[in-house]
Amino acid sequence: MAEKIRAVAAAEDTTYDQLDEDFSEAVEDFIDEAANYLARLKAEPEEDFLELYFHLLDWQNLNLYYDEDRFTFFVPRKNTLRLICLDPSRVLSARRELFQSAVYFSATLSPMDYHSYCLGAGEERKTMVLASPFDPAHPLILHPPHLSTKYKDRARTLPEISRYLQAFSTTREGNFIHFFPSYAYKDQVYAACMEWEECGHDQARSMTEKERADYIDRFRNERPVHGYGVMGGAFSEGVDLSGEALMGVSILTLSLPGLSRERELIKNRFNRLGKDGYAYAYTYPGLTKVVQAAGRIIRSDSDRGQLLLLDDRYLRPDIRALLPAHWRVETVASVDDMIEKINAFWR
Repeated sequence: MAEKIRAVAAAEDTTYDQLDEDFSEAVEDFIDEAANYLARLKAEPEEDFLELYFHLLDWQNLNLYYDEDRFTFFVPRKNTLRLICLDPSRVLSARRELFQSAVYFSATLSPMDYHSYCLGAGEERKTMVLASPFDPAHPLILHPPHLSTKYKDRARTLPEISRYLQAFSTTREGNFIHFFPSYAYKDQVYAACMEWEECGHDQARSMTEKERADYIDRFRNERPVHGYGVMGGAFSEGVDLSGEALMGVSILTLSLPGLSRERELIKNRFNRLGKDGYAYAYTYPGLTKVVQAAGRIIRSDSDRGQLLLLDDRYLRPDIRALLPAHWRVETVASVDDMIEKINAFWR
């Protein structure tokens, strides 16, 4: 089996619509032999062997869904083979049809056409958009439109980014989280902020469940705390920090996925369907993470807080159209202008 995998995954950045029958047969033969071996074994099996066995079972189960129009086999690096779902709509639609009806409910289902298609909601779907239950005046949403956080501009704008984060998180004492699109950019900005930062609380690249719980508990038990984290990670969604546990969030960039062969395959799939492939592969997933991260601020009717959007692209009409309708984004011309708006908001 190892020889078959090495043969298929010999060339990096290769895609396959189908794999040779010999490959599938080799995987099936190994699973059968491994199952027989485990059944005869008297002692505990080696952890690495057991992990390989279960990985191959997962691989076989995933292959049951294979459809060459919506999936592809991809070699991201030598000796590594992945099965990528380019379009989940048919698989999810088949699951939905097992039930009489289904309700999809989320605060981040915009744009509706994108999410309803990818979730396999079907052509006969009914949609409803409800107003936010929270007072739109409770978040102060700030945006300096001149400040770029694009990759090519990050070194140039780093000193000013640091000044904005300092003013944003120290004008009024409290707990804040600064969200980044990647660990690399987070580390770069965090290092620049060390000149003034005394309350930094950095998200590590690899954290145990206990370490994640301890990270969040600091916001509930201490003040001030300035978190530095990554969007789409453990702390930018599904975390409730009400009241004084969290006073504000800053979001750097649009959180678009980085250019990659995998994302380009997804883009090409939706372009072939006559849809906006770039938006489906990059823009919509990125802005969904932005809205999820911003949602950490207002968790109850009484919550108030600050949101800072750091990327000049938030000024673009197509990007503004993807932000929640109740967001009232205020332009700030400088750090001093932002400080004045923050002070006025809390008076």
